[in-house]
Amino acid sequence: MLAVASLIFNPIFVAAVSAADEGRPVDLGPVFRDVRAKVHLNASLVDALKAKGVVREGEYGYLISEQNVALADREVIQKENYFRQLVFDEIAKHTASTREQVAETFFKMANGRGSR
Repeated sequence: MLAVASLIFNPIFVAAVSAADEGRPVDLGPVFRDVRAKVHLNASLVDALKAKGVVREGEYGYLISEQNVALADREVIQKENYFRQLVFDEIAKHTASTREQVAETFFKMANGRGSR
């Protein structure tokens, strides 16, 4: 997850989402920075769930879990997906993209498929 957590805040990922940025840095503001800190705190918990096979990356940029997941694990997964949604929304807002486009780019880059 640390690699995934790093990717979600990588300027290359942000730039890959927007064809309109023309190489200029995109300032995503305080919401993005606040969520960044929270995602990094949650990263080791998500890593542990992935290692146990409880959760995996879903094709829409969010974590997917099995049906029978312990309540504490489900809370970690829901928190991570909420953080991702906030990040995707902030990136979309600043790059003239939709949340879905951002999530798709994130999924492709997280799985080594490049951008778009």
